[in-house]
Amino acid sequence: MIKEYYVSRTSFIILAVIICGYIALVLWSAGRMGSTLVWFRLLVLVPILFVLPRRLRLLRLLRTGTPALCLTPDALEVNITGKTYPWKDIKEIRQRSSVAGRGRPSDILVTMADDSTVSITAGSLEATLDDILGELNQYQKRYGRA
Repeated sequence: MIKEYYVSRTSFIILAVIICGYIALVLWSAGRMGSTLVWFRLLVLVPILFVLPRRLRLLRLLRTGTPALCLTPDALEVNITGKTYPWKDIKEIRQRSSVAGRGRPSDILVTMADDSTVSITAGSLEATLDDILGELNQYQKRYGRA
């Protein structure tokens, strides 16, 4: 049995509107500041540089119709990063705890047999965090280590 999770169009559109609005606001305010604060204009655009590469990968998956996350009997395939993790190498799957109890975390942490961790952001996918976490745990129990 194969379970696939696709990138959510709605969350991508909302994020695109926020990023475009942010860029427009920076460009509009930069025009009013004058040339003395050129460094400030560049500094304000830095947060976008951290978000953009991941969003471009998600856009590629959205346009090609490729699932972002694929659960197969053999492995967990994370197409966002292009990596595959065999179930036998996965030790634990859990939800990332939020900082100081604020907000609802949207990350799933997968602990591998060698104690390395892989983070999967479920907030950009069509299913809820609880649904994805439940399916991951079911697959891990069924196909993982005995």
